[in-house]
Amino acid sequence: MNNSRINKAPLWGRLLLSGNILTPILVMAVSALVFTWFEWDLVIQSFYYRNGWYMNEIGWVQFIYHYGNIPALLLSIGSLVLLFRSFT
Repeated sequence: MNNSRINKAPLWGRLLLSGNILTPILVMAVSALVFTWFEWDLVIQSFYYRNGWYMNEIGWVQFIYHYGNIPALLLSIGSLVLLFRSFT
């Protein structure tokens, strides 16, 4: 059974007006406008915001903060060295 109508992709106009695309776009647009008008983002943020840095005095947190990028840097350099050596 070869129905050529089943195998065709929908036209762009039909796809844009379908509920699967239009509903999330409308929900996001309305929520963005409501949050902008009533400043709900600042109200929600005030529940979670703390002035300063959480666990600032703990030693291992300070160590990770200062030297946490070194393992990623070493891994990147090692990967590049292995990549270049694979061509020789």
